[in-house]
Amino acid sequence: MTIAGEPRPLSIEATAADSIVATIPSWRHDLRIEADIAEEVARVRGYEHVPSILPDTAMPPWRPSPLELRDAVRDTLAGAGLTEVVTPALVSPRMVEMFGPRDDGPVADAAEGRARGRAVVVANPLSSQHSVMRQSLIGSLLEVVAINGRHGRQDVAIFEVGKGYAKAGPGGDADADRGGTHEWWRLGFALTGNAEPAAWNRAARPYDLDDAKGVIELLCRRLGFPAPDYEPLGDDPNLHPGRAAVARSLGGWTAHAPLSLAADVPVLLVGRVGELHPLRADALELGAGRILVGELAIAGLAGGQLIAPRGDAPNRHPAVERDIAVVVPTVTPAAVVRATILASAGPLLVSCRLFDVYRGHPLTVDEKSLAERLVFQAPDRTLTDAEIEARMSAIAAALAAELGARLRA
Repeated sequence: MTIAGEPRPLSIEATAADSIVATIPSWRHDLRIEADIAEEVARVRGYEHVPSILPDTAMPPWRPSPLELRDAVRDTLAGAGLTEVVTPALVSPRMVEMFGPRDDGPVADAAEGRARGRAVVVANPLSSQHSVMRQSLIGSLLEVVAINGRHGRQDVAIFEVGKGYAKAGPGGDADADRGGTHEWWRLGFALTGNAEPAAWNRAARPYDLDDAKGVIELLCRRLGFPAPDYEPLGDDPNLHPGRAAVARSLGGWTAHAPLSLAADVPVLLVGRVGELHPLRADALELGAGRILVGELAIAGLAGGQLIAPRGDAPNRHPAVERDIAVVVPTVTPAAVVRATILASAGPLLVSCRLFDVYRGHPLTVDEKSLAERLVFQAPDRTLTDAEIEARMSAIAAALAAELGARLRA
């Protein structure tokens, strides 16, 4: 019987006098191999009688932690001032009805699985308030917000990395009839109260949607993901229809379609973020203050490593900045304007950032002006004015043709 592998195999030749024939009781299903018998003998005789020896086998080679990405998420949010909470996976039926699974479609398959399926009900719960497996982290986080509010703490910034559960298998809800179950990892966070407390030189500033989006953008930078894109969200009953969005971070350069879901573009992050609907806040007796919530599927959250950082040599040639103010209808999302600019600017555009939104005279009531700062740079030469003007003309033409936009003087 071989009891050690590398570096020196140790074998024992057992004689008939030293051999023991063990009969395993029918109810001991945990005893399957020789090591199980040896462990049982040691347990009955007493572990204190087993001498302590150092293992003779070589230590396994170093392997990266499978929880490296999850730990990076936790460290990043804790460093940003959020407090990690751990809430029970068992919740009340009311919470499952209000905060059921929000399926973000096939895009979530690449980022920790889709949230869908029927609720898992506990057969013999200890309490009616803990009788169903949760399907969303938002309900659990809001309970923490409510508890803090009852204790007089109105400024809350919390997050949790946890699972959702449902009666469904890989094939969908039909597998629930055969007893299949489905789990998915998610990151949830909630912000309420003042992001900046009042001081002698400033008034208090409450949390708003930009703070919630900033949490997502901070995570993308820390994890090495591309900057997220946002798409307006108006069909989620849990979120304010005018202050909610779907956030996505797609792998690779997606200048031609930042919000598209091409089959060859991996989804690194997808989720929903926004202000909790006032009716939901009233139903949960959370008070009148704004509550920002988000729930994200992040590729590698269940078990993955960080993307290896890569450093680029500084460009020896100067960058050229140009500001452009685009007048579009109020209903046109800023992300669509940015996507059009990226798609028409060509490879010389290295950055496009929104820095101002204007409404008022001389614009009409249904128009807005979006000011974007564009940065052009070439890796091998200094750009000329003619090249920059050609790119700016192409951008203006694309905005006019695709969005009916005009440039503001």
